[in-house]
Amino acid sequence: MANTVYLYNFQDNVNTWSVPIRYSFFKEFYPHGTIFANEISICQNNTIEFSVFDTTIDTDSVYWDFGDGSDIILAEISDIIIYQYNAVGEYEVTCTFKHIESGKSTDETITVFVHTVYENLPIKEVEICADKLPYVFGNQEIYESGYYEEIFQSTNGCDSLVMLNFKINELSYRKDVVTACDSYTWIDGITYTESNNSAEFVLTNVAGCDSIVTLDLTINKSPHIEVVVDRNILTVAESDAIYQWKYCDDRTIALENAQEQTFVATANGQYVVEVSKNGCVATSECYEVVTVGISHNLLNNITVYPNPNDGKFVVDLGKMYDEIFYEITDMHGAVVYKNHAKATRQLYIDMQVTQGVYVLLLYVDTNKNTIKIIVK
Repeated sequence: MANTVYLYNFQDNVNTWSVPIRYSFFKEFYPHGTIFANEISICQNNTIEFSVFDTTIDTDSVYWDFGDGSDIILAEISDIIIYQYNAVGEYEVTCTFKHIESGKSTDETITVFVHTVYENLPIKEVEICADKLPYVFGNQEIYESGYYEEIFQSTNGCDSLVMLNFKINELSYRKDVVTACDSYTWIDGITYTESNNSAEFVLTNVAGCDSIVTLDLTINKSPHIEVVVDRNILTVAESDAIYQWKYCDDRTIALENAQEQTFVATANGQYVVEVSKNGCVATSECYEVVTVGISHNLLNNITVYPNPNDGKFVVDLGKMYDEIFYEITDMHGAVVYKNHAKATRQLYIDMQVTQGVYVLLLYVDTNKNTIKIIVK
């Protein structure tokens, strides 16, 4: 407190001054001021600037307490205090404004927030599929596997170093090679009846990425198994195949010497033929033979040569006939050659046909004979 004496006198309306009056004033000291900080929210290990500038009144000196247990600092009023916080937390900073002579002081406080800077973070592991590139990591677009670093800011604006171990899982490709008979239902649910090498289907591989499967399909048609029956001679339609004739009632038993396109039954009964071609196997219906042992007054002693042939061959009838009719059919029964001859013992035949098995039918009066002709 300061004691100040003042003398006063007054002048009246006739310009006469009064006797001086003595008056004493007493001043009460109240040191105070305002704290300024350039920031109150900082990242760990960053600094803050504190000051009081020209805001102090009745102040001789200031004392700074930074709230972190460090020593209190005595500073001049004009000083700018730079202070670093190394630990994360919330700190109450106190500035004490002091008037030394009177011993009076006041405190002003502000709160400072120090936020974490993330260091030594665990390495981020990322795996993605090749069709999901590029992978965005901060400001980087990544196209290759490897280790990458990037600075990220937390919600409090503090930089943090993040390391990335990045791996690209490749797409996988596979070709599904299939051979089927007549039709095939693939993994896409579609039933294909023709060969196909362009269909694709997408699966997921063990890495979680697309596995693209391409179909390579070959469709082979099942062999024709229609059978032409001429008395005890059975001929199946499909040529150039593998044949096996069997009894109808026991198809597990293959007949001996019955692996040709044409089969001559030596006993009455029901027969089937199993035909294999291009990996496809088909079995005919049952066909019945009932003519074995029945006389038809057939032509005898007939010879064909050469057989197999190229479409040109001779039929030796074994004797002279006044008139004979003859025709040749394919395995479907279609007539490919037809003629007749008089007063002849031999027939000279020249037919323009493709390779295959044909049937020569000879007619004399009511007699009929059938001979297999092979054209190569």
